[in-house]
Parts: sequence; structure tokens; C-alpha cells
Amino acid sequence: MSKMSKAIAVLGVVAGLGVAALPLSSYAAGGAQASKSAQVKAQVEGAISIDIVEPTTATNPTGVVLDAAGASLDLGTLKINAAPTSGTMGVRVATNNATGYTLGIKASSATDMVGSDGAEGFTIPANANVVAGTAGWAYKGGLISSNTAISTSDATLANVNTALTGDEVDGKKTDVTEVTFTVAADSTTHDGTYTGTVIFTATAND
Repeated sequence: MSKMSKAIAVLGVVAGLGVAALPLSSYAAGGAQASKSAQVKAQVEGAISIDIVEPTTATNPTGVVLDAAGASLDLGTLKINAAPTSGTMGVRVATNNATGYTLGIKASSATDMVGSDGAEGFTIPANANVVAGTAGWAYKGGLISSNTAISTSDATLANVNTALTGDEVDGKKTDVTEVTFTVAADSTTHDGTYTGTVIFTATAND
């Protein structure tokens, strides 16, 4: 409970002919004060957020699947020793940071695509040279203009040093970086399903 100072003035009644009663202010204790605390509150949303969206300019063979568990890009069925298959997803960053953001990409753990559904124990390796007859998977997008093998260390996809100007989401302007993934299989690739997991990280610039 906050404390309050009080000043109490006592007025003496003066009776008598020709003598006027003095005003209350003349009797107030000198330097009297009263104080009370007050709070000012404001809530600011997180300065930055990230999500996966459908790409706006690239063509997908099967499309990006968005659900409560996250996002996935299904490249369909690969043919052995055939031309690589590619697909694109959009990585949308929303921030109210005046100096923009940096977007990174890295492998969540293993850099290879891991086999399942009959391909347990088999992998498709991270490989920048994704061509017909060579098994591998790679990505490119933003500042990375050519096919690149995924790494466990962040690689920079975007570095925007000004306030964003794109469409607004939750009160923050946005920017979208499109990332294309390419996969190929060769005669050593066992049949089954292969999955590679990447992590996109958006960081507000200082």
C-alpha cells in the first residue's frame, strides 16, 4: 500500500472587533507534499516471426503442404538416373525491426535425407552437384544463387538492413525468400521414402 503524507491545518477562531479571520492557507505547514505511485504499461509483440508459405513466383510439382505440425515439400516419386526433381517453398519473415533481419538455413541434424517406408538404413546424400545419374539433394534461394549442399551450420539466405515494406502480418511488415530444393536418385538408391529436415532461423539485426 502506498504511503501518503498529510498536512493538517488548525484554524484558531479570532473574535473581536476589527480583527479578520486569517485564510486557511496561511496556516498550512510549510513544504507540505502529497505523493502517489502510478504504473504505465505497454505490451510489445515479438519483434520477429517466421513461417512457411506457398511460393509466389516459382512452380511446384506437387506443392507445399502446410499443417499444424509444420510445413513439408513433397517432390513426388523420383525416377532412377532421371533428371532431378525440384520444388520451392516461401519463407516469410515478419518484423517491426527498423534495421531488418537475417535469415539462415541449416540441417536439423544429419545432412543426408534419411530413408523410411522400406528404405530404412539408406540415405540420399547432401550434394551440390545434383544431376541425372547422381544421387543427392541440394538447395538454393535468396543470396545463395546456385545449388548448395545443406550443412549443420547456418548459411545466410537473406540479409535485409532496412525496415520491411511487404504485406503486413500481425502488425509487422513482411519479406519472403523463396527456397528451391532439388533431389535426384541413382541406381544405388533403395526404393522408399526419404526425408531431409532443415531449420530456417530469422534474427533481428542490431
